[in-house]
Amino acid sequence: TELVQITDVELNNKAACDNLSNVIDFTEATATISNKNAGTYGYVNNLSGISLKDKENYEFTIPATEVALKERVIISPAKVKIVDVIIDLTKTYDGTTTVNITDKGNVSGVITGDAVVVVEGTARYEDKNVGDDKPVTFSGFSIMGELGTVISNYELAEQPSSQTASITKKSLHMVE
Repeated sequence: TELVQITDVELNNKAACDNLSNVIDFTEATATISNKNAGTYGYVNNLSGISLKDKENYEFTIPATEVALKERVIISPAKVKIVDVIIDLTKTYDGTTTVNITDKGNVSGVITGDAVVVVEGTARYEDKNVGDDKPVTFSGFSIMGELGTVISNYELAEQPSSQTASITKKSLHMVE
């Protein structure tokens, strides 16, 4: 369950001339949603902290069951990042831009108890030519839920941060 701040509810029998903000005080209002997963919800449980401002004209009872909301509550997926990707820092010229990934890294920002892992993508130099400290960019990385983790609760914010590595000259030998 997720705790949410309540700022508006549907009221039955309110006089048409009364503004809701003059009747109800939502300053301390909270409730829970029976589902922790990302999504859109129109009902809450355990509504509390609502007080009546206009006690002269109204009486107020908070229902013990679900309460319908005027606005939907949206639980957005948590944004996560892939960190600690390790690549070979040097390769010998082979005519390609491919970079070897030696560790696909970890997912940062996962909620305790959930298991989200990295699905490895690719790493590439910007060109195939020899050079030092050449930019390496990543693409195609994604995330996957394990052990019952609902992956729709997470959103990969970006590909891993770029790094630098070098391409060294290839030695040529004359055939005797």
